[in-house]
Amino acid sequence: MFFMKYFYNLHIESNSMKIYIIGTPEINIQLVSNVVDLLNKYNGELKFIKHNNIDKERFNIICPNIENIDSSSKLSFDSLFSLCQAIRLINTDIKNNDHVVLLTSLKNDKNWFSASFKKDTFIEINNWGEITNSDPKFGIAYQVVENIFQLLIGINHINALKHSNVHHTDEFCINEMCVNKHKVIVKLKSADICTSCIDLAINMGVKKEKIEEILSIINYIRENLIARVLSKPVELEKVNIDEKGNIMIGSNIIETQEIPKTLFIFFLKKLKGVRSDELILHIDLLFKIYSGIKKKPVISRIEGLVKPKFEGGDKYGTFYKQRHQLTRDLSTSINSKIIDHYTINLDQTSRLYKINLDKDYIKVNKNF
Repeated sequence: MFFMKYFYNLHIESNSMKIYIIGTPEINIQLVSNVVDLLNKYNGELKFIKHNNIDKERFNIICPNIENIDSSSKLSFDSLFSLCQAIRLINTDIKNNDHVVLLTSLKNDKNWFSASFKKDTFIEINNWGEITNSDPKFGIAYQVVENIFQLLIGINHINALKHSNVHHTDEFCINEMCVNKHKVIVKLKSADICTSCIDLAINMGVKKEKIEEILSIINYIRENLIARVLSKPVELEKVNIDEKGNIMIGSNIIETQEIPKTLFIFFLKKLKGVRSDELILHIDLLFKIYSGIKKKPVISRIEGLVKPKFEGGDKYGTFYKQRHQLTRDLSTSINSKIIDHYTINLDQTSRLYKINLDKDYIKVNKNF
C-alpha cells in the first residue's frame, strides 16, 4: 500500500513542470512571494516555487561592471541569461528540466519587458504598478506565464520578432508583441490565447490540461486586476443603444460583430449579472436581441453562445470567445482607465458575469 502511494505521488511529480522564481539581490523577497502565491492559485501541472535571491557576492562575480543594482543599470541579454545559468550551477535542487525565471530591476539593452531562451527567462519588474494601475504582482505574474507558454510552443528571444505566432496586430493574444503601455494593459485584461496559438500548442504536444491551466491563471490575474480598478472612482461615459442596435459610448461608436453586440446589450439589460452556465435560461431574450440586430438571424448562433464547449483547443467555448472579442473591440475606442466598467466581468464572490455600470448611464432602445 505504501509502495503504491509512493509510486502514485512519484508519477504525479514527474508530470509537473517546476518553475523557480528568483530575484537579483535588490528584489524584495516579499514581491517574489506575492507573485508565486498568485501563480499557484490552481493546483495543476505548473508548480511555481519561490527560491532565495541570488546573493550580492555571486552577482558581483558574474556582473563585475555593475556597481549599483538598480533600474539605472543595463545588462545585455547574454549577461542576464548567464545569471540564470549561474543560478542553476549553484543550486543543485534545480534540475535541467526545471524552468528558471529571474526577476530583476536591471534594464536590458533591448528594452524588452522580458525574454526567454531554452528554459531560462528574465523579467524586468520596473513600472508594472504604473502600467497596470494596480499591484505590480499582476503584470509580473502575467509575464511569467506568457514566457512559459511561449517556450512551450517554441518561441524565444532569438526567433520572436519573425515567428509567425508572435502577433504584430491587435490580436490581444498572450503572444502579441506589445510596444506600448496601452496595448500591454489591454492584453492583460483580455486574458486570451488565440485559436492559432492554441492549435500550435496542441500540435507541438502541449497537453490540453496545461493549456487550460495557463488560461485559468491569466483569467484569474485579469479578474483580480479588474476588481481593483473598478474600486477606484472615475468619470464615466453614458451608453446609448439605438433602434438598430448600434452602440455609442460617449461620442464613440463601437464597431463590433452581431454576437458580441448581442452579448453587450443583453448584459446591459441584466445588470445584476448572470452565470455563464445559466445563459441557456435566457436564450429567448438573447435571440430577440440578436434578431433586432441581424437581418436574417439563425438560432444556432445563439445556441452555440449559451452552450460553451471545448472547440479547437479552447475550453471557454463560444461565450468566452465572443466576450473576449467584445473586450478587444471596446478597447479600440474607450479610454483604458474606464474600459473595465463596460466589459463583461466575472464577480469573484458571486461568480456572476456582469457589466459594472449604474442604470443611469445606460439608455437602450425599446426595440430590445
